[in-house]
Amino acid sequence: MRLSALVPILLATLALAAEPLRGIPEDVSLAGRISYDTAAKSQLAPLVKALQTRMEGLAAQMDPAAAKANKELQTRLGLTPEGNHQVDLGVRVSLDTSQGLDEPQFRVFVVFKHEGKKSALDTFAKESNASPIAFTGGTAWELSTVMGAVIGANAGSPANLPLESFAEHALFMPEDGVMILAPIRELPLALACWNRKSPSHQLPAPVETLARNTPLSHTVFSANIVQLAKLLADDSSQATEAGAPVSPPAGGMTQAGLIIGEDAKNVLLRASMNYADADLAKLAADQIRGFVPMGSMLAMPNDQDDADTQQIKAQMGRVINSLKVEQEGSQVRLSLQHSLEDMKVLMAQLEKQLITSLQSPPTATPPPAVPAPAKAEIKSKEATESKKGR
Repeated sequence: MRLSALVPILLATLALAAEPLRGIPEDVSLAGRISYDTAAKSQLAPLVKALQTRMEGLAAQMDPAAAKANKELQTRLGLTPEGNHQVDLGVRVSLDTSQGLDEPQFRVFVVFKHEGKKSALDTFAKESNASPIAFTGGTAWELSTVMGAVIGANAGSPANLPLESFAEHALFMPEDGVMILAPIRELPLALACWNRKSPSHQLPAPVETLARNTPLSHTVFSANIVQLAKLLADDSSQATEAGAPVSPPAGGMTQAGLIIGEDAKNVLLRASMNYADADLAKLAADQIRGFVPMGSMLAMPNDQDDADTQQIKAQMGRVINSLKVEQEGSQVRLSLQHSLEDMKVLMAQLEKQLITSLQSPPTATPPPAVPAPAKAEIKSKEATESKKGR
């Protein structure tokens, strides 16, 4: 075979090769990708857009100044719904034993691809009095202050939100159209991953393959169960020893993935689970199949349910009965579907409930009732006053 004949094959192979989650370190335990551009092609997208417009209209009626500030801020930072394109995320989970307690620590990395300008974020952060954080290759901004300013423009008061949870993370834009959130201590790593100077996370091949074979797959998540076994182990002190091998947790699952997509008639939910060996995979598949009759029974409507609850349970029953379980070697694949017509009914119910809750005025809490004095107290008081009068 001539070399020229191999070129189309090589090009096709490269096209099928999945892109890594650029900017997300390769060793994260949990990872995901959400494509807003793909989700915009969903048959449900117009309904979501209409609901969003309705909610924005109600918010403008209740607080015109806050709604205007929110709209201006979204436009200024390029964070309008139409301008958001994709979000890649990763979470590194580890145990912190420094205080003698096995507390899970979460290090979050997020890459937003949108239509914002780097200069707009930098100016907004300065105006919000966010502290700049210089690191090798760039400057980031403390996330808690920036988030507080953004929430303040949206809700009027950031005081009720736990912004301290963002204290160890920062935000920066390496270029226009890309915003990266990362732990302060790992800002150089996040930038190196974005600049392709350090490897980024690659979703597992079984998850990528399933996503590629799922129509209109817009949301993909994966979990490295072997890494997470450090948190699930009965004796975490042994599991976290440096260099100690980590075995799969009970059940033998090593990796899991979840994909959401859509075909012409249904919303599709598909999962991929890998096990330590084929026997464990077969056992898991058989157990999952055994849950279907039980789930169908739990979803059966009864006479005590109102109309909305009966409708929701009927839909749940149809979803559960659509479950397909496939086992191939050490892999188990699940497939569920929810009809678009049912989803439209659910979204209409959700819109009705949200609108009702927003339009209903808050109920004033009545003052606590003061108990009436007992008859004996009244007589005693009258006697005392009578003696004073004498």
